[in-house]
Amino acid sequence: MFKELWESGDGSDVTVIISADEELALHKFLLVNRCPVFKGLLNSHSAESKDDTLDLKDAPGSKGMKYVLQHLYTDMWDFPVQATADVWAAAHYLGVCSKALIEYISKLPLDQLEPPAMLEIYMSFKKHSAEGSQSVRDLVHRNFYFSCAKIHTNEACQGVELSRKLHMKTFDGYFRYAQKYVKDQNLVFAAFELLLLFSLELSPGPASIS
Repeated sequence: MFKELWESGDGSDVTVIISADEELALHKFLLVNRCPVFKGLLNSHSAESKDDTLDLKDAPGSKGMKYVLQHLYTDMWDFPVQATADVWAAAHYLGVCSKALIEYISKLPLDQLEPPAMLEIYMSFKKHSAEGSQSVRDLVHRNFYFSCAKIHTNEACQGVELSRKLHMKTFDGYFRYAQKYVKDQNLVFAAFELLLLFSLELSPGPASIS
């Protein structure tokens, strides 16, 4: 689409501040036509100030804003898995959450993230809900427990605390997740021993592995 304009900034007529040390030279006509939210942002800014600078460094997901703005120019999503939570928050803020974005996130290597990063993504999707986003929440949820089963013993307290925040308060609930999604049965038992060490409340009679 407008990849060359994105890369060169030629003919730009607005500067968008996305962090304390980064500004982007962009184009009002493209922003307004690709993202209606920008029409309100730019009109509101023009009424308050005569300059052509729009400050978004305090907007939700500002650390992922550059990737969303790049998408408006290229019509493609391209960002690392570590930026997922911020990209989703920024996309929601600008009203550009889409099926294409959800599909892109679903293909990212979420299982490579540490539990705190997974929780950040989960909470971002929970706070900024959109049509179809439940599928990503479920995917992150599943990978979160998979990851918690593999964390080192000295990090297990953190993993258990995160699992409580995700409302899986009993071992039985975790066990069902493990049975359903983890093919390595030894890993399921390892998770059992790990969580038992840190005193999750156990529900009576958890299902056994056949």
